[in-house]
Amino acid sequence: MADPVKYQPSHFGICVTDLEKSMRFYCDGLGFQESDGYDLDSTMVPGLDAALEVPGPAVLRSQMIVLDGLKIELLHYTSPAVDGSPFKSWRQIAPPARIAGRHQLSPSGRPSARSAASAQASTQGNQAMLQNSV
Repeated sequence: MADPVKYQPSHFGICVTDLEKSMRFYCDGLGFQESDGYDLDSTMVPGLDAALEVPGPAVLRSQMIVLDGLKIELLHYTSPAVDGSPFKSWRQIAPPARIAGRHQLSPSGRPSARSAASAQASTQGNQAMLQNSV
């Protein structure tokens, strides 16, 4: 039997709104080291905006950081402007229609009372764990 193919990604990217603060967090706080960085512009690299799946023109700083073989690409966009806000609840992250496999749904497509109670208890437990760890 042939050995299974092992997948090892080269890096992953995170979009950041403040590159300086993000560098302080990852480098000073977590011990990452600054690596290669690139100033990218869709006028210099035609099709960059389409490749990044953003409306053009795209202007950004791509800053790599590394720690023990883990490479993260911090992406700071100058253009297009940042749009949106952080998620505020699990309902925004995974609305009931998207979590059918993890929760029982009622005929209306909403989580059953038992599933909703279970999700609420889980959320409250997570909040208690966070409060106790501070």
